[in-house]
Amino acid sequence: MIIEDDAIVRLGLQAVLEDGGDEVILAGSAAEALARLAAGASVPDVIVADYRLRDGQVGTDAIRRVRDAVGRALPAVLLTGEAASDLQEEAALQGLLVAGKPIGSRDLFRVIGLAMAT
Repeated sequence: MIIEDDAIVRLGLQAVLEDGGDEVILAGSAAEALARLAAGASVPDVIVADYRLRDGQVGTDAIRRVRDAVGRALPAVLLTGEAASDLQEEAALQGLLVAGKPIGSRDLFRVIGLAMAT
């Protein structure tokens, strides 16, 4: 599942993952991700979420809401252009891996693999 509010970035991430053989559920917000699940989307194997979403939302909250909806701590990666140490701490408390933006396809697959292995 990709939660990214920028449509161009969201489609780019989708293309990379689908080229790698993955099925992708797209969402621009936590509410949209929850709506996709409610509409019958499969429970994702991993969540990749942007940190800064629209309307003051943040990816850590979006990931928490999806995890709550499915009833388990899905592996997750937080993408961000920020380097704040408090973000790293917040992510670590939630068991999230953090990756910097922009991210190349090799690094994206690597960090997703790490998230799924933990």
